[in-house]
Amino acid sequence: MRRVTSDETDVDADGTVTYQGAPFTGESVSRAADGRLEESVAYLDGVEHGPWLEWYPDGTPRAQGECDRHLGVIGLWREWHPSGRISLEEVWTHVGHLTTSREWNHRGALVRDSFATEPASGVLRVRVETLEEAPEGMLSAGVPFTGEAFTTDASGLVVALDCYTDGILEGARFTWYPNGLIRSEERVRGGVRVGTWRRWHADGRPAAVDVFDDAGALLRSERWEWDDGVQA
Repeated sequence: MRRVTSDETDVDADGTVTYQGAPFTGESVSRAADGRLEESVAYLDGVEHGPWLEWYPDGTPRAQGECDRHLGVIGLWREWHPSGRISLEEVWTHVGHLTTSREWNHRGALVRDSFATEPASGVLRVRVETLEEAPEGMLSAGVPFTGEAFTTDASGLVVALDCYTDGILEGARFTWYPNGLIRSEERVRGGVRVGTWRRWHADGRPAAVDVFDDAGALLRSERWEWDDGVQA
């Protein structure tokens, strides 16, 4: 992948990032005067596509997420306070639907919790208890359900979301801890585990990654344990 500095790129009238007059594909990085990396953004044909990373001057992560050139942000988007505490966490489905958007103050207290019950895309999003489980799958008013079903805890916090097509799990699945942080991210296609499945500890640090091929075969598995902030 070609890597250039942000000073070497331009933005045309349509908002496309270019390099030497052509839409840029590769990684654009920004550095401080001392050479320290401040930002890294991946592009495809001049549009953000792939990892987006930012750091504070001391190297602490500032922002991290992934973009799709057609959908915008997908999956997990996170931002941190300079102390290293999470300040913002947004979870987007694999087709670009925003689920939760939550903010924490510098003390770690949840100060904003937003959940879009009616996504801008018009996708049907309902409480899971409004659906009926049947041998042929999940039904809504007797019809196989297509849309997104969410679950809340006793306090009203959304703690799970599943995507369905014709009553069958299809697409993204997310769960959250009671403190609002994401617990797991999974993807199912045709009833088969596919892609990258991730799990996190309750403090936001990674716990596990499993990668599956399109047939559901496990390709790679990683686990992390932490002891007083140090990876074991």
